[in-house]
This record gives sequence, structure tokens and C-alpha cells, in this order.
Amino acid sequence: MKSVYLRLLVVILGLGFFTYGATPSEDWLPVTTQDLQIKEVPGTPNAPAIQLYYAHYIYVDQNEEAQFFYCRIKLLTDAGRQYADVEIPVFPGVKLTDLQARTIRPDGSIVTFTGSPFEKTLIKGRGFKLLAQTLTLPEAGVGSIIEYKYKLKAWAFRSNHWDVQHNLFTVREHFRYLSPSTFVPVTYVVSKSIPKQPSKDKNNFDLELENVPAFEAEEQMPPEEIYKQVVYFFTGYMGLPDFFWATKMRVMATDFEEFIGDHKEIRAAAEETTRGVTDSQEKLRKLYARAQQIRNLGYERERTESERKKEDLKPSKDVVDVLKHGYGFHNGISAFFVAMARAQGFQADIVVAASRKERFFQKGLLDGSQLDSVLTVVQVDHKDLYLDPGTRFCPYGTLRWTIAGTTAAKLYKGGGSFIVVPGSGADKAMTWRTAHLTLAEDGSVKGNVIVKFEGGEALEHRLATVSTDEAGRNHDMEEEMKRWLPPNATVKAISSQGWDQQDAPLIANFDIEVPAYASIAGKRILVTDYLFQTRQKEAFKHSVRKYPVYFPYAFVEWDEITITLPPGYVLESSPERQQIATDVGNYRRVSEVTGNQINMKRMLLLSGALFDVKIYDQLRAFFATVQAGDEAQTVLQRTDSKAAVKPN
Repeated sequence: MKSVYLRLLVVILGLGFFTYGATPSEDWLPVTTQDLQIKEVPGTPNAPAIQLYYAHYIYVDQNEEAQFFYCRIKLLTDAGRQYADVEIPVFPGVKLTDLQARTIRPDGSIVTFTGSPFEKTLIKGRGFKLLAQTLTLPEAGVGSIIEYKYKLKAWAFRSNHWDVQHNLFTVREHFRYLSPSTFVPVTYVVSKSIPKQPSKDKNNFDLELENVPAFEAEEQMPPEEIYKQVVYFFTGYMGLPDFFWATKMRVMATDFEEFIGDHKEIRAAAEETTRGVTDSQEKLRKLYARAQQIRNLGYERERTESERKKEDLKPSKDVVDVLKHGYGFHNGISAFFVAMARAQGFQADIVVAASRKERFFQKGLLDGSQLDSVLTVVQVDHKDLYLDPGTRFCPYGTLRWTIAGTTAAKLYKGGGSFIVVPGSGADKAMTWRTAHLTLAEDGSVKGNVIVKFEGGEALEHRLATVSTDEAGRNHDMEEEMKRWLPPNATVKAISSQGWDQQDAPLIANFDIEVPAYASIAGKRILVTDYLFQTRQKEAFKHSVRKYPVYFPYAFVEWDEITITLPPGYVLESSPERQQIATDVGNYRRVSEVTGNQINMKRMLLLSGALFDVKIYDQLRAFFATVQAGDEAQTVLQRTDSKAAVKPN
């Protein structure tokens, strides 16, 4: 479907072709005595490295945009050697060129990188692959300086911006934005205060900074992009957000309405789908299920042009094509569902939301790609029901966490308006774990664990492995189980089921073994009743917090763990029952010894996703209680009975 940018393209192409003026230098900088003598970051003596120089130049042209990057980093400690392993993300449609790299030894001599970078997959799945070109710089030890430069080229970048602040203290930075056109205005927005504003000459901008502090991230914080110092550039609209977004919504609404239309084929399909059903909710469920039956190409591997021709995969010009083809992408399937719902008399509309997976929506940033996720809203029984038929496996009534609680544009004929998509409660993402273990006298445990994912938890696992075979799914599940267990645990996935059943739980079965799980102290064994690791404790190790605490979504964990004891041991003491209910979450834990078994039950509920710094102390206290409860131990004592010597 057309976007506002494509409609502007006709105007831009009419401006003619231009050539750049003076191009900033892209040569290697001289190595100074001062560079060689730097041994630490001012005010941070233990910093692993320091960025001596960073440059980013943006060249905007009609035929091809280019961006030039230059990084010079000095390694100050052994931990700083990680920066010699360079990864350059290359998004689809972007080409990496002119890559050069070298190492400057502490004595000033230079070792040039003469190898070739190799390709590494950073993200893969759901029809998207993010690659990186990686290289390791030679002879990069403590005191060395590594530097590299390269260009990225594309027809058009998703966003033109300068990242002013980095994870390393930067001594000097130089930024340029060069646009040959003077007919289409360019403006900028600074996301965070910086020491000075860029200088401007027509549509060209320049900025030089010194001693830029490192960005210090925190565990479990919101996307870093909204807190770092960044300068965003926009073409046209000259700082008029309301006009920009109104235009964007009007164009999107027009495109979707043209795609949906009013077709007898859709009315017939909707009638057939709901034949014999009178209840409104049940009708809508059947229409939703019909839309989800459409083959979703967005969750299949990317095909070449020749492969698409061979498979006869054609683009859809409207919802009738989606119906006839039996396949489509996210937007087309969502539009198809709206068309089917309208055909049955429902008030149904398209909603375009801003995903919060990598950033939060900012109205002042005139970047239409912020609204990147299409869902639908249907009025049923006088209530608005938000549904996401275009996301594969998404259950009826469930929204993926990336769009729950986010800013969105609700579209209607002729325009749209901003709304906030309802958030999801903890009951929409549940994990159930049941473990039956046997404790040996040497302190090891082994046994079986069954995990059941429901709602959003099941959806995320299905999407993460949508292009993976059974062996790959088992491997991924094993890796997740290992993250829940002590580092020395061994895990074997036995079976899993429910991968293609969107409204059913996803269930996985494991055999596990954990050496030295319990502690031996003379005639006593100290057993931690709760098998799994507390995942959130790193976020609360500091007493003071700078940024909000951010979880992808509210959730519930239910655990039942049974540990069969070795013969000849009796209970000496067991943890007290714990129960706490707060505004941020609930926690219950009870453990008892019955016969020769420890039986532990535990529930953890987190009530929200984003927690303001103002309630950090309350949140920290809650998770301190959770951690203490999870680490509580049952103490067993060996008797002098014959059974203790000769277990049966």
C-alpha cells in the first residue's frame, strides 16, 4: 500500500538531479602523542576503553543515500579487548562498502587489517533477517588503539539521525548532514539536551562536540534510544507534528479503505463462515479464525524474485485478492478481517500502533515508521475489542506485548486520531512449571520438568521458532530451561506439543540433572526448595535507580516442585510460609515435608510492565522478598538408622 513518502516521491523527483558540494574528509586521522599517552577515562579510572574519535556523515541524494562512520577506540584494560571484535549491523536493503580497519600499537606502529569480514546473523525469523559484518582487529592489546571506517548505502534509510551519545566516553565527535536540495526543507529534533545545537547552512548541518560522557545503561530499563542524546532529521513539514501526523493518518486511512472496499465476494465468504451462528462474540471468533487461516507470508523465509515467480506468489491489490490467493502479509490479513467483520454488520476499523519492542513512540519525531504494527478494533456488545489477526498464532482476544499499552492511530474514512491501545493483564502471559525430582546423598538432583506456556508466553515461543524444525525448537527450549537452572545443569528436551494450536497451551517436557544442587554439611543436607533461578535480581542490586524499570509484559509464574529425599534423612527445619500482596505484584510460597518428599508451591505475579523511578524502592523491596523466598532452604539430617547406611 502507498505511504505518504511514496506520494512525496513524485514531488522530489521533479526537483532534478544534484551533485554534492564540498565533501568532509574521510581519511585516517593522524595519531597524536596525546592519543598514545591516554591511560584512563576522566573520572572513571576503571573504564575498559575510551572512544578517542567518532564521526558520522549523512549524504542525502535522490538516487542513493550514503552514511559514513569512523570510530577510533583505545583499549585501556583487558575487558576493553572486546571492542576489537567489531560488529557492523547491516539491515535489509542496505549495502556495506569501503570498510577499512587497523590497529595502532602502543609504540605508534600500525597493523592494517587485510582480511575479509565474515557475515553473522544477529536476528532471524518471522520473515526478517538482520545480518552483521564482523571482523577481529589484529594485535589489539591493552594500550592499543583500534579504528575502523566504512560506508552504508541504500535507496532510503529508515531514519536519518546522529547518535551523539555512546556507551564509551568520547573525546571528540564530528557530525555532518549534507543535502544538495534546497527546495525541500530539512529540520531536526534533539531528543535530549546536548551542549550546543548543530550549525546550519541551507539544508546542510554540522556539529562538533568534545568530552561526551558515556551513556550508562541499567538492567531492565526501557529502550535506550529514548534516553540517549540523538539528533533526528526530517524532510519537509518544518516542525509541525500535528500537520505531519494528520497527513500520515489521512494517507494511511485512504489506502486501507481502498484496499478493503465493499465486495460481494467478501460478503459471501463472511456469510459462509458464520452460517448458523447468532451470537455476536461467536460470529467474530469464527471470522477471526477464518482470517488466521490465510497463509501469512510475513512469517516465512524471504524469497527471491525468481522464487516468487516460480511459486506464482502475486501481490494483492485488495481484500478479494487475499481471499482468492489464500495468502498475504500482516497488513492485508488485518484488512481482510476488517472487511469480513463489516460484511457481518460489525463496526470494525484498522489501528496502526507504535511497537515498543525497540523504542517508545515520540510525537515530536516526524518519522512515520514509528507506526509500524497493524491491528484491528471491533465494536461488539457495545465494547471495543482489539484483535490482531495479522500476527500468526495470536489467540483471539490477545494482543502481542509489543503493541499492548502503546500509542496508536485509529483510522477512519478521511483520517484518524491518536489512541492508547489497552494493556494486557498478567493473566494473558502465564507459565506453569511442574518438577518431580529425586535428591541423591551427594546433593545432586535429577528428574522431570513439564512447562506449560499460555497466552502471550505461548505466542512468543511460537513466533520465535516459526521457521525452525522440531530439532531446532527442542534446542531452543533446552537453552531456555538452562537459563532457569544453575549453570552446571544438564537438560534434555523429551517432547513438546501445541506449536500450531494458537488457542491451546504450549507444553514441553524435559529431563534434567543438577550436580551439587544441595549443600552437604556433615550429617545435614541443605536443599533449596525452589529449583529455578530468580531472573529479575540483577535489576535491583543498586539502592538508587536512574531510569524506570521495564518488563516486556505483566506475567504470572506458577510452580510446583516435588523432591524425593534419599533414605535415612529426616526433616530438621523448613522455610516459613510466605505471602505478600502489593500494588506491584503478588508472591506466595509454601513448602512442607510429607513422608520422604519435599513439596513446594510458588506463585509470582507481576502487575505491570513499566514502573516509575518513584516506586523503585517498593518494587525493589518486593523482589527482595521474592529472592529471599526463592533461596530459602529445607534442612535435612541423616539418622543413624540402618536405612541411612543401606538405602533401599
